[in-house]
Amino acid sequence: MLNYFTMKFRIKYFFLFVFIPTVFFAGCKKDKFAIKTGEVLKDNKVEKTEWAELEELLKLPEVQEDYSDLLAKDKSVDCLKLQDFLQKNQGKKRNSSALTILQSCDSEPEQTYSVNVFIENSGSMHGYMTGKSSFEAAVMGFLVEADYHYKKQMRYFYINEDTFAINKSLEDFVNEMEPEEVKKYGNTSSSNLNNIFKQILKATDRNEVSILVSDCIYSISGLDTEKLLEHEKALTQKAFLDKQDFEISTMVIKIRSDFDGIYWFWDKSHGKESGIHLKQKRPFYIWVIGSNEAMSHFYEKMNFNKLKELDGYDNMYIMSKTGSGLPDYYTVLQIYERKGKFAPDKEMIIGDAIHGICNIDPFTRNKKNEFHFAIAVDFGDLKLDETYLSDASNYLIQSEDAFQIKILKKEEVRFEGMDKTRMTGKNFSHVLLLSTEKMLAPKQILKVKLLKQMPQWVAESNTTDDTNIEGNETQTLGISYLIEGVNNAYKTRYPEEDSYISFEVSLKK
Repeated sequence: MLNYFTMKFRIKYFFLFVFIPTVFFAGCKKDKFAIKTGEVLKDNKVEKTEWAELEELLKLPEVQEDYSDLLAKDKSVDCLKLQDFLQKNQGKKRNSSALTILQSCDSEPEQTYSVNVFIENSGSMHGYMTGKSSFEAAVMGFLVEADYHYKKQMRYFYINEDTFAINKSLEDFVNEMEPEEVKKYGNTSSSNLNNIFKQILKATDRNEVSILVSDCIYSISGLDTEKLLEHEKALTQKAFLDKQDFEISTMVIKIRSDFDGIYWFWDKSHGKESGIHLKQKRPFYIWVIGSNEAMSHFYEKMNFNKLKELDGYDNMYIMSKTGSGLPDYYTVLQIYERKGKFAPDKEMIIGDAIHGICNIDPFTRNKKNEFHFAIAVDFGDLKLDETYLSDASNYLIQSEDAFQIKILKKEEVRFEGMDKTRMTGKNFSHVLLLSTEKMLAPKQILKVKLLKQMPQWVAESNTTDDTNIEGNETQTLGISYLIEGVNNAYKTRYPEEDSYISFEVSLKK
């Protein structure tokens, strides 16, 4: 017969052992993960922060060795297996309650993206890299922003005929970017631009963004420059069309920088490559290429407008599949720049936005049927340069009567009366002025399309003869052919995507 004190001792230690989760005693070993698991299960609920702590522990090699059955093949934590592990250990507790796990395995973990930076280091680039130039300032300015958001996922390369990984910090990578240093990596005597793009496109995975810094000069040799450039353009188009594993977006930024070095060109008169020493401004280009998802993430993280503040920034152009949708907001204005009379069409009012007008009475003085009206529209989400948005040649107006268009920035507009009342606090970026001298149709739909086409700066930046390049600080041999080659790849793959945005306004007399 047990006496009172013996029974009390046994009962005390019976409860002690029962209430400590049995995971602690696997192999009689109190490891970090077991201890944390016991702490997490105490209140019968696993918070997301606690789940994250368990995941962090499972990244440790010594923990992975003991708990390999909770890991996927790539050594990442298998969410369902960890949930099952916690539920089983909860069940081993005496009088255990249901366990609530706030981490769902149904939701996808946040995708992480990485950035590959490729600097062309062929001889034609050396003039940009001499001393502490504005080239270095612009490249550093661009990459510092990227490094802040992607620090652990930044990789650096020099590229020519091959790619060469540079295992250095951003600061060291840019500071050591001098001609004598970059010559150490590969054959820098010449470069094939299409081969460079092929290497980069092949190396870019779905969760990566690749950045190329280059002067973007096609290496051609021969008398018929335009025919040679057309051939290179076709090869560029093919390089981008061959990237078929996922949809990509492409951004190109033109920057002007100090250049102090040899500029190489094909001397037609002597049939050989020649060089001339230049000390002046010259353009170079930053390309950013990635899957639509990776590029959306890149735009979200990077301050898009801040890119325009880069030292020497000139222009940019983005090519992608997305487009042809409605703007987030547009409305006909009731007073601003109106010529003639009209009333809002009640059947075409969406919320507080007027998408149609009626009772139109044109201005008939001087024997004309003139009619002018204005539309406020939000282009804010479009990654387009202001020079592109303000260029009337980038718009197509489809209507029975011939309307002209003029574009004003929000900052240029001053509303009065009911327009001022209606538009206060509204999100719009531009005002479109529509006008016709002959308002004849009794009823029509006016459609506005912001077209996808190469911006004017691309043509203005191009030259097909660089033999007299001295003093030319804005043009690049064949740059329009290069960008058109990329643009043609998008047109071929997405022929229906002819506009960034399109919308309609109903007009009734």
